Amino acid sequence: MQKLNFDLGLKEYEIGGGVLRFNPGDPNVYARFLEAVEKLKTAEEELTRQEVALQLNALRAGDITDAELTAAKEALLSSLRGTHDSPGAIEGYYATAALSGLPLSPENYAQAVEQATAEDVAKVADIDLTDKNFWRAALQTIADQIDLFCSLVEG
Repeated sequence: MQKLNFDLGLKEYEIGGGVLRFNPGDPNVYARFLEAVEKLKTAEEELTRQEVALQLNALRAGDITDAELTAAKEALLSSLRGTHDSPGAIEGYYATAALSGLPLSPENYAQAVEQATAEDVAKVADIDLTDKNFWRAALQTIADQIDLFCSLVEG
């Protein structure tokens, strides 16, 4: 018996445990590829939102290990130590501090980070970013800073 094999030109790629098959000679392969990429992005964004919500809920419940707290503190302290590395970093730090209403020097901020507890993290994580009053208060802080600046400039 003789066998007749057809090369259909199909290419297979294993991605994340799944197999992607396509024919490079297909004139619509690029359009289908872009469509698949968009579907993957949408799915990835949804999974990311779900994971962030899970992590925030865990923080709100105080579910943070000593190792996680220590690692977070070390990351923040490392970033704060780099604040004085360049004029741009210094400017960025103080601009962000002024706009956020936290007028702390990097040294004072580092001291506050070192003293932070898991209970402090849970308290901060319980902020509802969808609450209009949160944003009103945040914007009022910025307005107060602008008023202070104007009063100093106008003398």
